[in-house]
Amino acid sequence: MSVLILYRERTEDVVKLLNRLTASGVLAWAASPNDLSLRMKGGQTLELYLGAKLIVPRLVFGWVSLQARELGLSLLQAFERSGIPVLNNASVLSEGQNKLINSVVLHHHGYSHADTIVVTNELALGRLLCDVGLPCVVKPLIGAKGMDVRRIDNLPELFEYARTQFAQNKAVYLQRELIKPDRDIRVRVIDYQAKFAFYRYLSLDGFTTNLSTGGTWQPCNMTDELKSMAEQCARLMHSPVCGVDLIELDENHFSVIEVNTTPAFSWPNDDNVDDVCRLIKRCLNLLSLT
Repeated sequence: MSVLILYRERTEDVVKLLNRLTASGVLAWAASPNDLSLRMKGGQTLELYLGAKLIVPRLVFGWVSLQARELGLSLLQAFERSGIPVLNNASVLSEGQNKLINSVVLHHHGYSHADTIVVTNELALGRLLCDVGLPCVVKPLIGAKGMDVRRIDNLPELFEYARTQFAQNKAVYLQRELIKPDRDIRVRVIDYQAKFAFYRYLSLDGFTTNLSTGGTWQPCNMTDELKSMAEQCARLMHSPVCGVDLIELDENHFSVIEVNTTPAFSWPNDDNVDDVCRLIKRCLNLLSLT
């Protein structure tokens, strides 16, 4: 059994997963897209090189985003097209990292999700802004770790922000600001099962809750309602490994912020590394039967 972890950067998640796969008897490699080279010649099977070493993975685990996204998604598509199965494939990662797709899927399936508009010009912004109102929240269409997420309170600031985006041929993604407590909830879903939930409290910027921006955390008890909603959202995004972010509306009702298809899965609960390891091994075992 052999697997390649294709990652954005060599995080603690990647190192721990690599070590536990190796300890369990799986031949495992971990690489960023820039570490890999391909050779195709004379109709032969695609050859994959890590540095100068030929490797033959039976399965690829996709974990690319941000700076590794463009080349990483192309490689994942190439692996699939050449017959190498990909867990968390290019389609899953591409759609999960796109906030527009997240919003479309959640609204289409009737989930509570902030009112959203996506505009590409000032005329549309002026016409549709009443749907979300001020203050509003703006986010990049493609992003992670709370990067460039901000709250805007007034029209001059909003139009200044929008003109900058339009000048770069970028769309503006705006959402109604939801009344919420000083925390949200991250549910880790692995193999379509909710495994761990925790509260994320406001970081130093006083707005985002991402642990990477200084947010803090506390364990969260998973009610049946919370567990069911997180697992349903993971299936809607076809993502076997994801983090579902939610806001509490009341004790048993939640609004979904987004489904993150490349979430951290080690800290603050290392047991989830074993959950991912078991998922990869289960997929490898299924492949060995074919």
